[in-house]
Amino acid sequence: MVNNTLKENLTNHQQALEKYLFNLQEELEYLEKSWQNLSPVYEGAAAEDFQVVWQQTLVDFKDSIEATKTLINLLKQTLEK
Repeated sequence: MVNNTLKENLTNHQQALEKYLFNLQEELEYLEKSWQNLSPVYEGAAAEDFQVVWQQTLVDFKDSIEATKTLINLLKQTLEK
C-alpha cells in the first residue's frame, strides 16, 4: 500500500504528465496542419532535406506521446494498489 505523502506526490506527477501529454498532442496537431499547408508549395533540395528532418520529428513526437501514456498508466496502476 502506498502511504499518503507518496500517493499525493504520485498523483501530482500523474496530473503533470496528463497536462504534458495534452500539450504534446496539441502541438503535434498544430505542426502537422502547418506541414500540410507548407508541403504542397515547398520544393527543391531544401524541401527534401526538411522532409527527412520532419519525418524524424514526427517519430520523436509520437514516441514521446506513447512513453508519456505508458508512464501515466504505470502511475495509475501504482496508485490503485
